[in-house]
Amino acid sequence: MNSKMKLFIQLLLILLLITLFGCNNNRNGSLVKNVLKDGINGSKEETVETVVETTSVRDRINNPYDNIDVDLTTMPKALSYSTASRMNMMSEQYLGQIVKISGVCSVFYDEKSDHYYYTCLIDDETLCCTLGIEFELVDEYKFPDEYPKDEDKVTVVGVFDHYKEGATTYKTLRKAVLL
Repeated sequence: MNSKMKLFIQLLLILLLITLFGCNNNRNGSLVKNVLKDGINGSKEETVETVVETTSVRDRINNPYDNIDVDLTTMPKALSYSTASRMNMMSEQYLGQIVKISGVCSVFYDEKSDHYYYTCLIDDETLCCTLGIEFELVDEYKFPDEYPKDEDKVTVVGVFDHYKEGATTYKTLRKAVLL
């Protein structure tokens, strides 16, 4: 491979990294700055800062159109899917952020715990892969009348969080509202 082709591929990878990781407002673009400064093979260690919000979660979620940190609904399908995948793999970086997603609702009932689980399924661009993000609606929704049905199209805004059941960690949007 000639040097022009290598340079082109490195620039393409940098642009991809900027696109994928540049959307995280709480990190002030530090990854992007590191990639541009150090190059792709530069420093692999990165410090992630946690930003404490002074606005209460309830105040932020009452008007879900304001203060959305990650809006998957405005992204192209490929970017939306890859961001949701990143949220699943690197959930610590998204904890407490307001996330907006759109997709098809999947409902699962666990007889053992007598609990319903609601998930918004996000497809990739080719529709071959699907990734789900669970959501828990705020208490104001009356069950089951105001809850979405299986395979309904939904748009959901909630606070990204995770929890453990047994040895498994699950990601969810808490205090979610349907739009």
